[in-house]
Amino acid sequence: MKNVWMGCALVALAGVVSACGSSSDTSDGTGVFGEEAGNVHLALDGYLDGNLAVIAIQNVFDRDESYLIDCKKKDHKLNGSTFCDELVVLPPGVYEVRVQSPDPDCESEKDHYKALVEPKKTTEIKVKLVCGEDNGALDTIVKEDHRPTIKDIKFWFEYTYEPANKFICKDDTNVVIAAVLSDEDTRCEDLEVEWQSRNPYLSIGHFMPPYKVEGKCIATATVDAYYSYVGDYWLTIHVRDDGAYDQHTSKLSIPIHIIDCDDYPAPY
Repeated sequence: MKNVWMGCALVALAGVVSACGSSSDTSDGTGVFGEEAGNVHLALDGYLDGNLAVIAIQNVFDRDESYLIDCKKKDHKLNGSTFCDELVVLPPGVYEVRVQSPDPDCESEKDHYKALVEPKKTTEIKVKLVCGEDNGALDTIVKEDHRPTIKDIKFWFEYTYEPANKFICKDDTNVVIAAVLSDEDTRCEDLEVEWQSRNPYLSIGHFMPPYKVEGKCIATATVDAYYSYVGDYWLTIHVRDDGAYDQHTSKLSIPIHIIDCDDYPAPY
């Protein structure tokens, strides 16, 4: 059987196809012949010094006829590009060629190549080794957002609108607590307000959702003096944005004192 020669040229970062050694009788070996068979998977354990690529060659019709070759990087460049060149003598046949670089940022342009090796001829194939990665982009959007703010707390006697305060006489007229709210990016009616007391002996009811009064956003709750017990309490006001893209919370705790006005002077 006559000797047959195969050469390959690899290109690194420049990404340009380069040619390697030639003979007086050279044919293009990039055509596809026969059915795909005998795929070779290359597993590398690390970067080998001076190794530009690893070449796997396998006969399409004979699995036992396979070769794994280190393609050493040349000390010089070809047309300004790093390359390597390996010429292998093979029996005639149809071969599948796979090239993998030890550098994880480099890969061959095609997954595999097919080449026909004929008697008395050298088939030369050119493989482009493409190195580097495509860059992505990061777009950062900074959006100003506002949380609801509790601007003020006011007290008045229910139905009379006379001023009151946090000292509330037991069995006396109920006292309304009004929270004055503000939110620069949420409408008053879209705010949610919740009043909470951990002590069940402070009776809170008659909740009014936020509404506008003379340009101010007001939310109210009523302390039911008759059903509350004498004592000192904390009442917490939670205010939440109600928008799908604007969900923030503010809260404020205020003291409430239910007193027996038979023993103490009235606070008003």
